[in-house]
Amino acid sequence: MIFYKIRVEGRVQGVGFRPYVYLIAQQLKIHGYVKNRGNYVEILIDKNPDSFLEALQNNLPPQALITNLDYKKIIIQKKYSQFDILDSKDAKTTLKGILPQDLKICKDCLQDLKNHQRFYQYAFNTCTNCGPRYSILHSLPYDRKNTSMRDFKLCKDCLKDYQDPNNRRFHAQTLSCKNCTISLSFHHKDTHFHNDEAIHACAMAILEGKIVAIKGIGGFTLCCDATNSLSIKRLRNLKNRPKKPFAIMLKDLDSINEFAEITPLQKKALLSKESPIVLLQKKQPLQEIAPNLKQVGVILPYSSLHYLLMEKINRPIVFTSANLNGEPIITTEKELLNKLSNVFDAYLTHEREIINPIDDSVVQQVGEGMQIIRLARGYAPLHLHFTQLNENKDTLIGMGAEQKITLAYKKGKEVIVSPYIGDLNNPTTLARYEKNYNFFTQIYQLEPKKIISDLHQNYHSYQISKNLSCKKNILWEKKQHHYAHFCAIFADSLLQDKNLKIEDKVLGVIWDGTGLGKDGKIWGGEFIFGNLKSYKRIGHFENMEIYGGETSIKEIYKIAYSLVRQFGDNDDILWLKQKYIQKYPKIFPFFDTIIDKKLHVFHTTSAGRIFDAIACLCEICDYNSYDCEAPIMLEQHYKEEIKESYHFLITSKHEVCIKSMMKEILKDLKNNEAEEKIVSKFINTLVAIIFKFAHIMQTNTLMFSGGVFMNKALCEAIMRENSKYALRLFFHQYLPSNDSNISLGQVINIT
Repeated sequence: MIFYKIRVEGRVQGVGFRPYVYLIAQQLKIHGYVKNRGNYVEILIDKNPDSFLEALQNNLPPQALITNLDYKKIIIQKKYSQFDILDSKDAKTTLKGILPQDLKICKDCLQDLKNHQRFYQYAFNTCTNCGPRYSILHSLPYDRKNTSMRDFKLCKDCLKDYQDPNNRRFHAQTLSCKNCTISLSFHHKDTHFHNDEAIHACAMAILEGKIVAIKGIGGFTLCCDATNSLSIKRLRNLKNRPKKPFAIMLKDLDSINEFAEITPLQKKALLSKESPIVLLQKKQPLQEIAPNLKQVGVILPYSSLHYLLMEKINRPIVFTSANLNGEPIITTEKELLNKLSNVFDAYLTHEREIINPIDDSVVQQVGEGMQIIRLARGYAPLHLHFTQLNENKDTLIGMGAEQKITLAYKKGKEVIVSPYIGDLNNPTTLARYEKNYNFFTQIYQLEPKKIISDLHQNYHSYQISKNLSCKKNILWEKKQHHYAHFCAIFADSLLQDKNLKIEDKVLGVIWDGTGLGKDGKIWGGEFIFGNLKSYKRIGHFENMEIYGGETSIKEIYKIAYSLVRQFGDNDDILWLKQKYIQKYPKIFPFFDTIIDKKLHVFHTTSAGRIFDAIACLCEICDYNSYDCEAPIMLEQHYKEEIKESYHFLITSKHEVCIKSMMKEILKDLKNNEAEEKIVSKFINTLVAIIFKFAHIMQTNTLMFSGGVFMNKALCEAIMRENSKYALRLFFHQYLPSNDSNISLGQVINIT
């Protein structure tokens, strides 16, 4: 008999794709089968495929995505009297197979929480359209036996649903109900509550002012009543988090409207299947939640458990990852009790194991688009397909840098980027990093031809790459940090504009806090010109001498004083020294001796360090108590209506000289000009520098990468200024602008 074998690649695991195929086959009276083959779905049908393929692509399940579809005619002797969903077959998984992502609870499951006999008020209600996926995954294909749901046997009613093609829980791997429940328990001192009582007790504890740890999809979160100042202050003290903003969870959009402004684009993000934390403009001060900031991070409930809790609490709660400072999110009860037992009063946990820890994603609106700040639940693992790249069969692995690290895996036109892992400055994050490496390498059965790391020998990723290269005889390449940023934004831009070519020459504006340059100095204010075939550093900020060593990254008054010593005159130095002798008597005047003897100094072109200095000089922030605090605080003082800027000079060698800018800033400070004016003029100056470079290089395409371009005020000022020039501007859309994109830039090699 003549059959047609169809191969479907894309996001076809964990999204109800096989049940969807089954129903189409039933409607068209087709015989054959559908089965998972690791990274793709195989379909066999006994009729001409035209009508079937048209129906297949017209009304996909909400989360499904087809990236490639082909078929061939075959002749086989076997007869099929019906259409079946066959057991999955283990097969070699390639990067074309998209790992399933964790999905927000769907509307149908929400409705079942209210009125379905078996799922009424059930904290783990899901179907084929929603629920955990990546976080519970051991391996592909995405079947129950390959997830942490394998520990839970289906009751007879769930098994009936699971086998019923007309039920939306048909082959729903996360299926369970009150009759085959995933046990939920709440622990407060020596008192324990279970299931429905656990949710009620947890809600009451939060309303009573308690700090509660709650096990969610990807890990534990710490929660307390966001209207209770004492609870928030206690959480800040216990977690040693004096100023870093907390996110808050509210039960619905109406509740959010009481606290923050919502644009249509932000509303869409809040309600999306990814359900990230979205930064919104405050209506209320919320000073304890987000001190001295105009924005607050807001998230809606994204699981049955969260919805049930928020219905009972009916007020905003603090919603922040349960972890020690700098460590990844905690996923087990044992680790929670070992590390944070002094922080929380009670905890809510459940029996379903979290295989792959994952944080909540964070996004913000910039102009008319959304910018990802943290690539995590819902967005990651991120699968990228580059039609413009050549089909290279070598497997490459990008090892990232040191902070905000991700891993990237490339083969041919496909790239997989891992979720955000964290900063590699502690053993727990290093262990999580190596676990991620092993998970993705094993699940895709990768044999890497080459691993690519940063140049910086003190980065943990560098040392791990070195060890892997020696141990497994893998080629090892070192790629300069800002060149990786350039390749990452070029790759991101290829996805945004299919007409962009890899040979198009563009100007990359790559600004961040730190990155080892090829000259051994710390770069961070770079202009790179070229394309994916050839690129070159053609300009940068002038060299700055920063004293105080690594302590200056937090104690940023040292950066401010270093720059005033370098660019100011004697009156400027004396003016600032008199302030600092009173403010930092243990440091000054001895700091002058350090500078005179050129001790504890590093040389840098970093734009990020200039942000630190200006924030400190304006007395907006003199100490970074959390990552990028000074630039974030500085951004709050920008005023769009202020159009002035400072002077600067670009030399014939394309070096940006900032002496005149620094002198004018110091003059404004001594004249007691408002912080808003100085900050606005400073950011406007940066914008002017960018467009001056574009004019010098005679380019019509600008691309922006690096942590500095997480700054909403700067990005939007660039967009407004571009109305005069109509250049093509590309900011990151698929990955964050910070070092989370370094791994992608490392593997985007054109050879």
